[in-house]
Amino acid sequence: MTNAKGVAEIVARGQYSGAPPGKYKVAVLWAILLDGPTASKPAPTDPKELAAYNDRVDREKKALPALEPQFSDSKNTPLEVEVVEGKNNLSLEVKKLDPPPTYNSR
Repeated sequence: MTNAKGVAEIVARGQYSGAPPGKYKVAVLWAILLDGPTASKPAPTDPKELAAYNDRVDREKKALPALEPQFSDSKNTPLEVEVVEGKNNLSLEVKKLDPPPTYNSR
């Protein structure tokens, strides 16, 4: 996960902070959470109707990829880094989907 500035920490095998020296392929996942059509309608004021409305809004949410598919595939990603002994400051650049995903993308 990145912080608000887009900085992430390398986590090896999903659990170990850092990584041994060497070359690594990097997969990047980024999704945009989109609300469905119900969320664009005014919420009802009746508590019983509101609960059903909120359930429908939650069911309709979609998480759609925001990056070109190659970046999330660990076998096909073009991203690589080389980790060296000591502190590393690595930078990667990825391309967002153009156009960005919309609710009807899938």
